[in-house]
Amino acid sequence: MSREYLIKEIIERLSGDFEHDLFEASLHNLDDSSNKLRFNNFAYSIRELTRHILARLAPDKNVINTTWYKPIDTERPDFITRKQRMRYAIQGGLSNEYVSSSLGIDVDEIGKKINDTIDILSKYTHINPKTFDIESNSVESMSIEVLESVVLLFQTIDECRVQLTTSLEEHIDRTIIDNLFYDTIGSIDYLATHYTVDSYSVDEIKLLDLDDSIVYFKASGVVDVKLQYGSDGDMRRGDGMTMSESFTFTGDFYGKIIDKMTKFELETETFEVDTDSHWREKDIDEYIERMIEEDKE
Repeated sequence: MSREYLIKEIIERLSGDFEHDLFEASLHNLDDSSNKLRFNNFAYSIRELTRHILARLAPDKNVINTTWYKPIDTERPDFITRKQRMRYAIQGGLSNEYVSSSLGIDVDEIGKKINDTIDILSKYTHINPKTFDIESNSVESMSIEVLESVVLLFQTIDECRVQLTTSLEEHIDRTIIDNLFYDTIGSIDYLATHYTVDSYSVDEIKLLDLDDSIVYFKASGVVDVKLQYGSDGDMRRGDGMTMSESFTFTGDFYGKIIDKMTKFELETETFEVDTDSHWREKDIDEYIERMIEEDKE
């Protein structure tokens, strides 16, 4: 891979002025041919950049609040290891057992792979005769190796998060949406005197994000309802009517991670049922005319 390609891949993963400035300064170190420590400074700066990015992806408070976090040093209970940050960057607050057993993702093996790439950066930051005043013709190939390691680091995290996302979307139980249909849905309630939900189906669940204790996702599907026009008394006298309709729904949900993800405490801020089709006057008129004809028969 070319240096230009690798630089572009890294820049796409940077956030904020500091990370961009640090990366730019790292490249300036590399280009300072008058400095015998130019490559060492470059490798050190890049390693620090990866440390800052991991800290952004895995904030201290979030990592400590997960169920799986355990301090490795009792005298420093808030100290977070690189491995723990990488674990959070991949799985958030999901339990190790759930990620391993239910989703089939070996985060420990992934962490070892990532650690190996960072070790490549570290070996150049220790100055000795073999790593001091590296010849110019070697700097280019070695800098490519360093940049490739950084790209591999974050590609691995990205790929694992995609794998986890796909697996998690498949494992989120569709029945968690049940309680939404026990309450009155204003947009449907407005359509008729009464309504009942006959059935619903969740067609898609898309994971939006997860942190130390919350999973955020979007769900969409179809709800089948029976609309009743007139009171129950009207229906008994034959003065009312019912009609069945299907509407699409979407909602943004968030649920607390509980009991290894076997259940949620589900909340939602946005839940919408699209009833536009009901208001197509021609369709309604045709339906009513058809119902009247059927009643005459």
